[in-house]
Amino acid sequence: MNFPNVDFALLSPSLIVCITALLTMLLVPFLGEKRQAVVAHLSWIGLSIALVAVSQQIGKNITTFGGMFLGDDFSQFFNGIFIVAAMLTIFTSIDYLRRKDNEHGEYYPLILFATYGMMVMASSSNLLVIFLGLEIMSVSLYVLAGFARTELKSTEAAIKYFLLGAFATGFTVFGIAFVYGVTGTFDVAGIINAAFGQSNVDTFLIIGGALLLIGFGFKVAAVPFHMWAPDAYEGAPSPITGFMSAGPKAAAFAAMLRIFSVGFGGTVPHLQTLFWILAVVTMTIGNIMAIRQNSIKRMLAFSSIAHAGYILIALVVGSGEASSAAALYLLAYALTNLGAFMVIALVDSGTKHDEFTSIDTYTGLARKRPYLGLALTLFMLSLAGFPPTAGFMGKFVLFKAAVSQGFYILVVIAVLNSLVSVFYYLRVVVKMFMTEPDGQPIEIPAVPVFLMVALAFAVAAVLLIGVYPQGWFNFAGLTILGAN
Repeated sequence: MNFPNVDFALLSPSLIVCITALLTMLLVPFLGEKRQAVVAHLSWIGLSIALVAVSQQIGKNITTFGGMFLGDDFSQFFNGIFIVAAMLTIFTSIDYLRRKDNEHGEYYPLILFATYGMMVMASSSNLLVIFLGLEIMSVSLYVLAGFARTELKSTEAAIKYFLLGAFATGFTVFGIAFVYGVTGTFDVAGIINAAFGQSNVDTFLIIGGALLLIGFGFKVAAVPFHMWAPDAYEGAPSPITGFMSAGPKAAAFAAMLRIFSVGFGGTVPHLQTLFWILAVVTMTIGNIMAIRQNSIKRMLAFSSIAHAGYILIALVVGSGEASSAAALYLLAYALTNLGAFMVIALVDSGTKHDEFTSIDTYTGLARKRPYLGLALTLFMLSLAGFPPTAGFMGKFVLFKAAVSQGFYILVVIAVLNSLVSVFYYLRVVVKMFMTEPDGQPIEIPAVPVFLMVALAFAVAAVLLIGVYPQGWFNFAGLTILGAN
């Protein structure tokens, strides 16, 4: 038996995250009362080392494990997003868990395992390995969504997320089975060679692609696979809600971009209409439903659905420029949404009831804590797509890629949806700056050091990407191994 050569340097970022997760999990029973602080600091230190390892792999574009594990710019860009999202979540959680009296040792290892699953998804060209990463990520998130064990909404969030997630898993497995049945390979790059040398595209391959789209559509909360998102976002602990809205969405889109841009490149005329409809319906329903919400977490959940619709434009276009634009959009969205949930988590940590979820709770926040009001305003403006923020640049490069390929109607619909979104984002800003508190305002705790660092980083990153987009877009000029 011949075993493939393994490049451990290429594997080092994901290995470091996995080893850190195992180490923290094993240490928890032996650390006593200080275990939560020790595990938290070990977790972000391990992620920092992994981020350094990612930076060492940029530009190499090599493979290992017989080509199943890739070290291209595409995977390293997304690995950076996952690691940064996990670190910011950990910084947000340190004080939050203590204030909510929810300090359980498995919290940080679960974040690390979820991050590891995301990295496997983005770094593989094999459908089975992508599915393995998907399940590692998903199982961790099912537990994290219900981590507030004493709150009914958290339990409800975990159950709904798990049941619908398991249902979506079935579609993914069936999709992989159909693809393998037609092509005889699980390798993404091999699919195009096996299936598209023929004059006609096999119908069962189209069915397999559609089933995969359903499975991944659940993870990105695309309509009509979005039913879990509002309840899961509202019931999960606030730092985890931010993490769920950033990391898993980026991981699912990374897998979709690799699968459909490389392996299914020849089915573009067949699947393009499906992607087009999915993008329009997702962004439209997401924005319309967001307008109706009075809970800030449910509003951001439907906002997340709308943003998934915008990113689906990259799959409609199917070009390399569109894939790079989607990657930049996902980076901007992850930093912006995580920043918003840092402020939400701080407000949440000051109460043991559900009033914090109401947008009315943020009335007068800017007068009481001006820097928090300004930070949340910046994140809301970025989500709405105002210049000079990262959110604006993400939309600009994505819409530009679509226009260059002649998708004018799709871009017009996306721009109109962006204008609709301005209403509910600015509603939060108006509440913070222009509305007098009615009754006793909620007590907002002092900003802890680690949260202050994370918040400052998010603010700086959102402004830096918006003011200097060229360097970031060049970095997102991804090389996808196996692409034509």
